[in-house]
Amino acid sequence: MEKVWDVVVLGGGPAGVMSALKLAMSGKKVCMVEQGPQRLGGTCLHEGCMATKSMLKTAEVYQTIKQAEEYGIEATAAPLDLHCTVMRKNDHLKTLNNRLQQMALQSGLHIQPGHGSFVSPTRIAVDGPDGHVELQAEKIVIATGSRPRELDEIPIDGALILNSNQMLQQTRLPERLLIIGGGAIGCEFASMFQAFGSDVTLIESAEHLLPREDRDTGETLQTCLEQRDIRVLTGKTIVRVNKTDTQVELVLQGNDQPLVADQMLVAVGRKPNTDWLDLAAAGIDCDGETICVNDQLQTSQPHIYAAGDVINTMMLAHSAMLESDIVAANLLGNNKTLNTATIPRVVYSFPQVAAVGLTERELPEDSYRALFQPFGESAKALVDQRLEGHIKLLVDNDSNTICGATIIGEHATELIHELALTISQDISLGVLKEVVHAHPTLAESIWDLARHQG
Repeated sequence: MEKVWDVVVLGGGPAGVMSALKLAMSGKKVCMVEQGPQRLGGTCLHEGCMATKSMLKTAEVYQTIKQAEEYGIEATAAPLDLHCTVMRKNDHLKTLNNRLQQMALQSGLHIQPGHGSFVSPTRIAVDGPDGHVELQAEKIVIATGSRPRELDEIPIDGALILNSNQMLQQTRLPERLLIIGGGAIGCEFASMFQAFGSDVTLIESAEHLLPREDRDTGETLQTCLEQRDIRVLTGKTIVRVNKTDTQVELVLQGNDQPLVADQMLVAVGRKPNTDWLDLAAAGIDCDGETICVNDQLQTSQPHIYAAGDVINTMMLAHSAMLESDIVAANLLGNNKTLNTATIPRVVYSFPQVAAVGLTERELPEDSYRALFQPFGESAKALVDQRLEGHIKLLVDNDSNTICGATIIGEHATELIHELALTISQDISLGVLKEVVHAHPTLAESIWDLARHQG
């Protein structure tokens, strides 16, 4: 008799592996469909969050060495070994993947290698190293993640024109690098490769970098990047791309001269991995490329859940982790709903950008006030010589609570969580200013803002 699984999980990224582990450790018979144990962790681990942060750390250290004289140290930066940087990154990824494999083994989670697609609302066909296998399940979780989005007018060739996955495996530093896309991915890679020594040009079709955020955020980041000798072009439309054997040329509307580089990175967002799932066979409703879900993350088939990059929420690993908690809780009989209001949005550019809550365009014009605290007034930022950027709070005029917050500057991705907590608990500026912050710290700037402007 064919084995019927309690739950089949499609995908081993943050949404899939976390929900699968929780369910398996709770006694459920769980089968995960993934390319293999070596791919546990998904894009976040192998080509996204952790891979880029490992290489960005190298870039940060290399940049600090080059600035050593500013700290009273005589030092000469040795040439960067990009091959060693990539190997260091790969070692980190192997360590993290091994941890997940060990957790899967201890939990009793079964991993079926291959790619899965629906045969019916309760059956999954898997094609992989074991041949063709069909799985039957009472409950199913779709968490197949996403991949780099491509542009028809700029075909990826893996040599001159690359996506972010391919860029992370490069062991030869391009002298000149064009980056298409000024979102989080583009800004991080621009910061990284400029620190490594490339001549970087960053191009965004919207009117400012980080189009999801407020205009002043994108414009402040642009100023900071330009001070690092990154050329930034916004509001630009691509006319055509030309290639030779050794270089790529980009023609932009309104620019007489083409931009020439050794390589081009296309970083224009990510595409949900839903096209090979045959969702129609399961009767699952979609909205374009994403799967429709309710606030409990159920699809149009109530026994099938979806989480992570395949649904219409922010494509962030920590958002996927939250969604995995919701899915696992509901499959275990609880009644949890998804609230994305205080999920931080972080960019590991130089300097970092972090935001949480609402933006100005999402608030009624006369309902709030915007308060700023420059890091240029921080004693800690002064001794660290990291004076760029600011803290920005959007404060409700009636309740004096914070509706949204943005931080641009050193350690912004760490500092944002205090403000996420403040927003989630409706804490007013009056209460926040009574919470003493240590001196000297960067977090003290939040206290200064509350004390002097709240």
